[in-house]
Amino acid sequence: MSNNLEKLIVFTSGEQQYGLPLSQLLSIERVKNIATVPNTPAVIEGVILVRGELIAVVDMKNVFEQIKTEDNIHTRLLVCKWEDKSVALLVEEASDIVQVEGDAFQDLQEQSIDRSFSKQLVQMGDRFVTMVDLKAFIAFLETECLAS
Repeated sequence: MSNNLEKLIVFTSGEQQYGLPLSQLLSIERVKNIATVPNTPAVIEGVILVRGELIAVVDMKNVFEQIKTEDNIHTRLLVCKWEDKSVALLVEEASDIVQVEGDAFQDLQEQSIDRSFSKQLVQMGDRFVTMVDLKAFIAFLETECLAS
């Protein structure tokens, strides 16, 4: 058994569960006061103000399935940070904060990756969680914004 433990936030988007390292999570917020911004890509829901900083809100269901997330009592914003860039992920549910061993991570084969920001799976019992590479995800968003 390995001592190399990592804490993850697990969230749901569509029928799939995804994970992010807890070290990249700044806060979990209820969905409120999202200001829409004209002429932004479809995946950008708008912006929110968190601790005096305007942060883009990205609808994860729209990213993965091209369907907008419907707001309900479980919907959350995961405010994340990579280096000097912040983003709020609109998710259907933030279900767990879990601790997993390093050997639970499995690299995905390049041809099985549907998006360049999902490079690993984590096996947690009988389920798999797709890890989101936040650095690659932010790079994807920047590319999407430039293309629009």
